[in-house]
Amino acid sequence: MEKAEFLKQNAIVRIILLFCFFSSSIGDAFNAVFIRHLLTQSGNLSDFYLSFPVTLSSGMMAAGVLASGKILKKSKDFTAYLRISISVVLLGNMLKGCAVYYWLLVLGFGISGLGIGLLFIGIRYYAFLFQKEKQRMKTLVYVNSGAFVGQCLGIILGGILAGQVPYRYIYLFSVIFLCVIFFLLKHVQIQGQITIGNYSDIIEVLKNKRAVLFLLCLLIPVYASSVFITYVFQLDVEDYGYSSNVTSVLMLANALLSAYAGPFFTDLMLSRMSALKSTVIYILLTAAMILGYMVFPSMGVLALVVIVCGILDSFGLTVIMDAFSKTKGKYSYSDNSALIIYILLSRVGQTVGPVMVSAAGNIAIFSVLLVIGTVIYLMANGGKKEYEL
Repeated sequence: MEKAEFLKQNAIVRIILLFCFFSSSIGDAFNAVFIRHLLTQSGNLSDFYLSFPVTLSSGMMAAGVLASGKILKKSKDFTAYLRISISVVLLGNMLKGCAVYYWLLVLGFGISGLGIGLLFIGIRYYAFLFQKEKQRMKTLVYVNSGAFVGQCLGIILGGILAGQVPYRYIYLFSVIFLCVIFFLLKHVQIQGQITIGNYSDIIEVLKNKRAVLFLLCLLIPVYASSVFITYVFQLDVEDYGYSSNVTSVLMLANALLSAYAGPFFTDLMLSRMSALKSTVIYILLTAAMILGYMVFPSMGVLALVVIVCGILDSFGLTVIMDAFSKTKGKYSYSDNSALIIYILLSRVGQTVGPVMVSAAGNIAIFSVLLVIGTVIYLMANGGKKEYEL
């Protein structure tokens, strides 16, 4: 592909993904609060029903990642794949906007979660349309930043609107943007050769015991604990008497720190220690922050924890992926196959997170899970020289 065509296509896809992630994240500042309000009206408020829509959404995101390969193959081109993904998110948001009953809202969360999973892994698929490594990396950074900007805009605008109009209208507002993008795609043809592996390639990753141990002991606990920001935090802010505006501002600060402090803190950590040791420090500090909030619960401490967790995520989410890649050892599976299973298990972590805190009745379960998982992993690998910190 010529440079001019390459730049033009990337610019179009970047705008499309910006609006897609804007629409899919517009409820991030108040999703849990809206669920609780709907349950309160029905008189059936319980921890299980409160956490179930968020749990289902994360589970369907994993299903979307898993099904994405087959959908992409049947689509035959990436434009058609994007149309399908956007249609699914659009339907889910429409159902959330029309939900006057709890189970209709649950259905909306499930369907939109599936679409978000398709879009999330779709960024990676789009980058792999290009054969040249340089074009591929530039594309991944460029379109991923567009998706991130869209997510930030969705969080902040959703939080602002939540204080002005009913929650369901905000979901319907996002549908308008998705409709515009959907019709725009009728006039767009994205070039590039689709290359996608088979499920058997993913299974090869699961034959690596060290990789599996890493995923179970470190990755799943980390992403299970991430629902502290996406679920617990929203409810606690409302309980302290603050509006969704405060939630959106703090979530935006968390996201911006996670994105833009990343290069500095990642270089700082990796210049002084290995990826695994950096991962251990990240996990233990995250556990300490969550435990600190449990011991000293207040709005001020909660805000501090959200900010610090943004700084920790800025390097932690990078070094943990780097540490996982180093578990490959003698195995010959592709890095793309390893990425698929990595993303799948991270969504599984987000799926079980709300259930865990509801069952335990205490956010300390996250800290316990993080510490125990780290100890098990280190003890299992501690006697082997190539696994040392």
